[in-house]
Parts: sequence; structure tokens; C-alpha cells
Amino acid sequence: MTDAWSHDWRTFTYEKLRGRGISSVLEYVRNAEATPYEDLASDLGGSQLAPIQIQKLLREEISDDIDIEYYMRTSLVRYLRYHVPQGIRMHGDWNLTLAFGSWAGGMDESMQSRCTKIVKKLKKAFSICADDWIPLSANDSIIVNVFDEVPAS
Repeated sequence: MTDAWSHDWRTFTYEKLRGRGISSVLEYVRNAEATPYEDLASDLGGSQLAPIQIQKLLREEISDDIDIEYYMRTSLVRYLRYHVPQGIRMHGDWNLTLAFGSWAGGMDESMQSRCTKIVKKLKKAFSICADDWIPLSANDSIIVNVFDEVPAS
């Protein structure tokens, strides 16, 4: 059996997508709003795809500011749903920190300052959320409002 890194995973991914009638990773992730990258990779390629490969291909497809904003928001939501699936305060601080760190770690260097500001604003916004709150999509009002408060420079 081939593991995720010992084959041409880019070609493999696009062949799997085409087999489903999907033309891009962007289209695939938009059709599975809020699904963690781990689940997307498993669904598409089993052990032959790693979650970071899906995220990397998505980032490579992104070219305009609107899609970059979507990429940042959807990645954050996917990491939150993976690391704190029962809600933002139901798993302890470590899991929330891991979600934020995993998200920021997947962003370009030019985005890091904004990521830090977004995390700070989100922590304040989360203080008024229910313990079991978790965003349902990249268009969740809390996520959108925080991103709007920290515009891209």
C-alpha cells in the first residue's frame, strides 16, 4: 500500500477529483463546508492522502483576495472543528491552542501578523459564546465579524 508521501499525490488527488466530476480542490472543499482536512483527505484518498496535502493544494489554487479570505476562514473553521469538535470550551485550552497553531502554521508568512490579531480577537469573541459553540462554516457570523475587524493589509 502506498502512503501519502511515497507517490505523486498531486496527480493522484486531481485524478480522484475528476473521477467524482470535480474540477478543483477549491470546488471539493466548498462542497464540504467545515469538514476537517483530515476527513477530506480520508474521504478522497484514504491513507494515500495527508490532510496537509489537501490544504497545500487548496492554497496553490488560490489566487485572488476573495479566495485568500475564504482559504483563511475555512481553514480556521476546519481546524476548530477537528481539534474542538464538541465546542470551544469543551476540550480544554490545549486543544484550542492546537487548533489556532495548526491554522496559523498553514498560512503564508505574509499572513502571520493578521493571524495573531485574529486569534486575539477570536479569544475575546469566544468569551461570550456558549461552551459548546463551534462554527458551522466559513460564513459563521462570529468568524466573519472577526475577520472583518482585522482586514488584510
